[in-house]
Amino acid sequence: MARAPSPAREARALPNQFGDFKSPLLEKIRRRPDLFFMKFTYYGHACFAVQAGGKTLLFDPFISPNPLAKKIDVKNIAADFILVSHGHGDHVADVVEIANRTGATVIAPFEVGTWFEGKGVKNVQSMNHGGAAKMEFGRVKLTSAIHSSSMPDGSYGGNPCGLPP
Repeated sequence: MARAPSPAREARALPNQFGDFKSPLLEKIRRRPDLFFMKFTYYGHACFAVQAGGKTLLFDPFISPNPLAKKIDVKNIAADFILVSHGHGDHVADVVEIANRTGATVIAPFEVGTWFEGKGVKNVQSMNHGGAAKMEFGRVKLTSAIHSSSMPDGSYGGNPCGLPP
């Protein structure tokens, strides 16, 4: 039985469609196809995961209290990085459990990241708006977002942020 071709194998076999012209992008794809193919998983509300480059990025994990995600077992969700846009419960509900179980690095606005550190999360990258950080998977930059941001316990959650690609 023939195996289905993998995206990585297909990328390495890409022809140079421009004759002698060398495309830097095609060369990068040939060398590291894992960086150019991704899997997107939607968990509900604002929560989703992106698998790319051998890493799993989880955004705004709100799964266990979400009635629309009741069939999803939060214990089976993998994460290398958890990106949090603001402090509302419907964006942070499962961060502590997933981060502690997986050892994922939580990337969040400063006040939200500090709150997670107070909850025992070991790997936190707190950031300010406009700031950027180079991570294993690429660059993260926080942009401004218009919304409120209090934490589930009512404490101040700082400014919400956008996480552009």
